[in-house]
Amino acid sequence: MTVSRQFCFLIGFSILFIPAASRCQSFSDYGNNLFVTKGVDLFTLEKMPAALSGLASTMVGVMAEQPFLLGGLSSFHAAAAFPNTKGNLALMLRHQGSELHQYQKFLFGYARKLGANTAMGIHFNLHRESFIGYGSRLQPGASLGCSFRLSASVQAAMALHDPALLLPEKKKTFWINSHYLFSLQYNVSELFNIICHYQLPDGERACFLGLIEYKVHPICSIRAGANISTGSLTLAAFLSKGQLRLLSSFSYHPVLGLTPAFGIASVGGGGNE
Repeated sequence: MTVSRQFCFLIGFSILFIPAASRCQSFSDYGNNLFVTKGVDLFTLEKMPAALSGLASTMVGVMAEQPFLLGGLSSFHAAAAFPNTKGNLALMLRHQGSELHQYQKFLFGYARKLGANTAMGIHFNLHRESFIGYGSRLQPGASLGCSFRLSASVQAAMALHDPALLLPEKKKTFWINSHYLFSLQYNVSELFNIICHYQLPDGERACFLGLIEYKVHPICSIRAGANISTGSLTLAAFLSKGQLRLLSSFSYHPVLGLTPAFGIASVGGGGNE
């Protein structure tokens, strides 16, 4: 079976099982190709633990997002990733909300390559949520992921987020839902890529996201796509100049409106190559 046929089969198989999802996580969780250096996305490491294995240089960055232009949903991220000969490490802090309701997440990640075409990663997470007048609550969690190079043009990755929480007795005391994520990337050429994400949250309907990416200049790439489950559209521009990485992204929900996101990161020296 040729590469093109493999790709069409995998996408077609996924579409057969996509119901009309009532809700899904923010499109920017998957739609932003943030701070790429040799295929590594600094902030999307939160979704795909094994992606950290491709890190070749130290990276630090911050990102701000304003979901639907609502101040009470403002989200801020800070992350750092470090290459090592025995496996790559990452730290991330996420803060979202306002004085009335806040959510924080701390992440420690580790990943390494298991061969030329396979990698695995793991995250240890700590979630904190607080409500004014009602105190706060904590929940630990973990994520497991793996990635595969199926051919010279096709790459796939899978992740299980908080899989232990699927146990029935855990659902009574834990408030972060587990979910699964499958990602597929097809490199049509050196300038053009097709990317698909399929997510299945526990207890919710699945969602499917499709993206295309085009390199318009050696230092500039654009990415556009749609969330089939919610009807959201996104457009992002990524600039890479020397050690600096810049991102500007806008997604639009047909009911809730516009969500802008901006990020900046720096790529340092060193590596495990």
